[in-house]
Amino acid sequence: MTKPALIPHEVILVDRIPQCDFCSRPGPYDFALRGGGWAHGCMEHYQSLRAASTLGTGKGQLWVTQAQLDGNAPFEA
Repeated sequence: MTKPALIPHEVILVDRIPQCDFCSRPGPYDFALRGGGWAHGCMEHYQSLRAASTLGTGKGQLWVTQAQLDGNAPFEA
């Protein structure tokens, strides 16, 4: 996958990527759930449980670290 780029309200810089709330993989997506509430999720759970099909305010964000932006850490979104 290509190196990420920051996009206001969609791709957000954070210190660390949390674990997916549904499995043991990294959960770089912070997103609204179809049934209400919010979760951190991996790509698989983001795609299957998200309330909106796009990222943005009130929908969800993709979290990335500075190391990912610099190309020094894997980016697996």
